[in-house]
Amino acid sequence: MAGKLPLTLLNETEATFDCTFGRGCEGKCCQNGRPGLHDREYRLLRQHLHKFLPHLRPAARAVIERTDIVTRRYRNGVPMVPVQAGWCVFFNEGCVLHKVGAAEGDALKYKPVQCALFPLLEDDNGQWFVSGATRTNPGMTCSA
Repeated sequence: MAGKLPLTLLNETEATFDCTFGRGCEGKCCQNGRPGLHDREYRLLRQHLHKFLPHLRPAARAVIERTDIVTRRYRNGVPMVPVQAGWCVFFNEGCVLHKVGAAEGDALKYKPVQCALFPLLEDDNGQWFVSGATRTNPGMTCSA
């Protein structure tokens, strides 16, 4: 049995979260979502890109075909996925990576770790926090 590791959140006292994937997903985690891709994640998505392209929004697909699945922007040392019209390029009425993985029996198979951990984010100092949570807006309803 695996032990539990403590994780201190900078804003844990005011943060709450409820993921609504499968219960009316609106894509909160994908809105302006620019997840970073580690090398292994990048290689996995490039290797299986042919599975995702048919499910993408046409404009998002054009971005990927014109550039790549990452931009020249970096966060915490890893390149970030592009955004098109305010949405992660892999968003199309929900996460395409989640949908394709789920159809293959593992919803997290293709999702970058940053997406799978949402709304937990790590800042540039290695400290963790719940994205979007503030003292005036403690609750966040994800629509992954």
